[in-house]
Amino acid sequence: MFIALLAHLTIVSAYGPLDYNSIKERFSELESRCEFIKVTSAQKKYGIAYPDHCDGCEHMIVTIGSSLNPSTPQVYFSGCLHGDERVGPVVLTELATYICDNYDEDEWIKRIVDTRTIIMTPMTNAVGYYRNQREEMHNKNSDDPNRDFPFDNPYSCFSTLAAKTIQKIYEEYLIIAGITFHGGESSLTYPWGAYNHYKNGKSTEAPDDAAFKSISKALLKYSEANLKVGTMSDVVYPVNGGLEDWAYAGGWDNQKSPCFSQNFSNPEGLRQAFFLVEAHDNKSPKSSLYGNVEEVKTGGGGLIPQYIRMTLSLTDIAKPYITHKVTRIPAGVLIEWELWGCIDVVYTQIYYTVTVSSNEWETWNSTQKFTGGCKWGNFTQFSQIFKTDEFYFVIIAKVDDWTQQITPDPNISPQTHMVRMRNSQNYKVKNSMFEIVGDDKIVTQIHKVTDVPMRQLRALLPQGEFIIKIFPGYIDIISQESDLNVSNYGDYRYTDQTESLMKILCNIKGPVKIGKYKNCNDPYVLAGKLIMTSDGKSSAIIEAEPSAEMLTSAICQNKDIVITINKENDKTFYVSVYSDYNWVQIKNGDNSINVTLEQGKGNKFWKFGNNLIIGATIKYKSEKNMGSCVVGIAENTKFSHSYTKIELPKWALAVLIFAKVLAVLIIIAAKLRRKKGVILTERKYEELDLV
Repeated sequence: MFIALLAHLTIVSAYGPLDYNSIKERFSELESRCEFIKVTSAQKKYGIAYPDHCDGCEHMIVTIGSSLNPSTPQVYFSGCLHGDERVGPVVLTELATYICDNYDEDEWIKRIVDTRTIIMTPMTNAVGYYRNQREEMHNKNSDDPNRDFPFDNPYSCFSTLAAKTIQKIYEEYLIIAGITFHGGESSLTYPWGAYNHYKNGKSTEAPDDAAFKSISKALLKYSEANLKVGTMSDVVYPVNGGLEDWAYAGGWDNQKSPCFSQNFSNPEGLRQAFFLVEAHDNKSPKSSLYGNVEEVKTGGGGLIPQYIRMTLSLTDIAKPYITHKVTRIPAGVLIEWELWGCIDVVYTQIYYTVTVSSNEWETWNSTQKFTGGCKWGNFTQFSQIFKTDEFYFVIIAKVDDWTQQITPDPNISPQTHMVRMRNSQNYKVKNSMFEIVGDDKIVTQIHKVTDVPMRQLRALLPQGEFIIKIFPGYIDIISQESDLNVSNYGDYRYTDQTESLMKILCNIKGPVKIGKYKNCNDPYVLAGKLIMTSDGKSSAIIEAEPSAEMLTSAICQNKDIVITINKENDKTFYVSVYSDYNWVQIKNGDNSINVTLEQGKGNKFWKFGNNLIIGATIKYKSEKNMGSCVVGIAENTKFSHSYTKIELPKWALAVLIFAKVLAVLIIIAAKLRRKKGVILTERKYEELDLV
């Protein structure tokens, strides 16, 4: 019986092909179960004729979103314009199912539902999908819906029911981005795809080419799909009357579409970042390639999990936003923030004031500008420490500067809402019901900081083996067996001594394997990891934000400190240095260093205003009374706080020189086979006094 139950669960979690009636039944069930999913049809909503040749089937229209207001960002997904290309309808059906099932459990899914609206036509060519044939049959005609849009084709004018359904959707809504699913290849493509922008056997460059390339890269990264990328004309083939070019440029590049002005009432809506996904080389791939629901979260997997991740990420990218949290640590008030809905952070910073005499935040004090990546790029978490108990702040950011083009065709600035709402001040486009609003900067509302609780955690250690990683300034807990249950526990005093913290960690019951660069006999653990096991019942108080004073006490001694940086790639990384006056950062290319570092010996050394060279050795004299010292390096970095200079006789120096030459040869040989090192944390701190 157990085996039968297990087999049943396996079948339930596996994705597979779905026919017209199965998809219709699934959406009926989802609508009854999740109030933010609404299902209708083009026949019921817009009065479009019922098709023949499919037993009265309808062109289903689904909306997903809990708060559709005039400025809610909207995205559109088409399951199939060609009825024999079978993956897209399954993707959208399982996307809706995944959102419904995870709304209450997944914070990001809930945020998408609460701040976005997804419009989808799971079976856009309902007749073709019902009959499993490419074209739409209606009134004894057989037509290709993806040649029926008025772009670069005077004969295309929404004659098919599928094209007419999309026309009505685009007249009602104001859509920012979209994907249309097809089959027969494996590719992710974007405009241009029409013959009027096809020269010498190649596509010309669309005015939004920079944005298309950047977004495509992000979609591929998160979806983990193995797809060819480029313009539709170059990767697939050029066509006239296609949905993709019409959705992108039908509102501003429609000279060859005489039916346009008479048959479409929302031309400003046709400025979308629109993508064509050819889901698989086989239009109807075998079931074993579809994957299962668990793979949506674990990564990789089959076709359906990959494209669920792709559609979710594009939905998020529709509009950039900032998330943040405020906590107290011994050094002050810590503000941490992240950029979502975007790819690159041009800059971000905090404006702050003790008293609000004006809501014009531009007149307030500001922190330094940080650069980095958004969630869908080179993701960076930003942090700022304030030494005060009460103040006001806003966080601002400039993201995704996609305004520069090389040879756009036509020679105009970017046209999509996606680019304009990020780079045009006070951008606004409206139709009769909705509006798209943007600006050249993202600005949060004004927040007041007062009575911030001290960060305290009591951790229930998970069953099995888990890892505690310790970095400068914070501790992350990672379980290999299950999620760690960490909750606020205000009854326990904040651990204010490094020795106490390490005593707690080292006294956990069960086998304890100590990391490479420290042990429990040395309380001054600044970096590395502890690998432990637990029966799932043990618990411990974990210091979530070790204070600067705690870390300083570890190595602020009247001795030389030798730090060797093991780094084998050219990515930016950080070495934190603590001072009584502020936090400073030594990083690649930074001239504003507030401590003195002596040049290391050998061929590789530190230069002010230049890169930190691989393998550099830095010697720093620490004096207790100065209140400044190096406080932490990350994993794969060695340090010693008991360095002593030794004077050697001449004969010993000769031996030492020979040994050094031999060591250099060994190092060169080792580098040829050395694996990449661990990149230092990208958390960025600066401590501020407010006046």
